[in-house]
Amino acid sequence: GGGGASVGIRFYTGNVPSGPTGAPFGNTSFPMSNVLASSTGNFFFYQFNCVVPVAVPAAGFFASVLLPTQNVGDTAVIASQVSPTANVVWEKFSDNSWHAVTETPASWGAPGNMLIIPKYCFYITTGLSQNLGISENVWVYPNPSTGTIKISTSFMSEEKIEITVTNALGQIVANTKKNASIDLLSLDISDKPNGVYFVTVSSATDKMVTRLIINK
Repeated sequence: GGGGASVGIRFYTGNVPSGPTGAPFGNTSFPMSNVLASSTGNFFFYQFNCVVPVAVPAAGFFASVLLPTQNVGDTAVIASQVSPTANVVWEKFSDNSWHAVTETPASWGAPGNMLIIPKYCFYITTGLSQNLGISENVWVYPNPSTGTIKISTSFMSEEKIEITVTNALGQIVANTKKNASIDLLSLDISDKPNGVYFVTVSSATDKMVTRLIINK
């Protein structure tokens, strides 16, 4: 589409096995020219800010990107995880029906995990403060978790980060170091008991701490 075309974000209820349902309960959009101006080479990292706050359901939701199309078959990948093993991505066809991207031949025919990162705005009541530096580029989810933690990063250039998970006693239960830019990382601590854990993501100059609940 041209620079004046709109790129939108829409929010739907639903669950991973069956996909989004019903009409969107919130949306926002911006001109394509805004997105194109955010280019960092091969990637466009663009943050959609909802002028009117959207209240999302506690049971979960889908965030979708509405892209302008100029030619039949136009498509876009929004930063896909390398070799995903499970599908969490759905595609809306022109007849308004949703289809898992694993469908073949109708859709992509392979699992997908696209990087659309919701940012929650709420008062932190745990006594922990998040640094406004690295926390602008790192998201830890889901929370609560059954043991598999996802860490999404959106650094404009490669950063060396360290991810450390500690239990309520301060004991380290997992630790790894990664070179990350725009990535989706996974950390499996499903062998640990249910309870409260703390995920620390640190770079050379900054760090953030997220309180995480494991509930299997």
